[in-house]
Amino acid sequence: MSRRFLFIGIQIFAFILWFITVPLSLFDLFSSRVEVSLNLVITEYNHTSDWEFFDYLGSISDLYNSGNVGVSILLVLFVLVGPLLKYCYYFFGQRLKNPKVTKALRMLSRMAFVDVFLISILLLLAYKTEYLVIRPHLGLYLLAASVVLSFVGELIKDWGAE
Repeated sequence: MSRRFLFIGIQIFAFILWFITVPLSLFDLFSSRVEVSLNLVITEYNHTSDWEFFDYLGSISDLYNSGNVGVSILLVLFVLVGPLLKYCYYFFGQRLKNPKVTKALRMLSRMAFVDVFLISILLLLAYKTEYLVIRPHLGLYLLAASVVLSFVGELIKDWGAE
């Protein structure tokens, strides 16, 4: 089996995982709830909120509607547009006749590696703090698998290429 064939197979699988997680938002990324417990001298106060579930598109919409336009635009660029350009380059970049377009697509596709940073931050949040409980869900793991598979595909393609 050639490295190129294995690379394309892995990238197709990574693309499917990314597509069902980010643009389609079929799976929640994580859920959170607030747990507050205060022990006062006279009385004790306990409050636990309901679980709130977060998917990619819903989170972007919430950020945009709450006035965080800049953050929502950055998330769209780095988690939606960047990987989309990366997969366009992987699947169609070699077939393009214009070398300038191919080079621009390759350069822009490197934005996709910011999603590694996003996943690491979300995984760091996936523990109980004093007042906030965050649990990762299947969507976060699928997105992480997409990033890892894409990276492994790149390693396979470039292994021994020099």
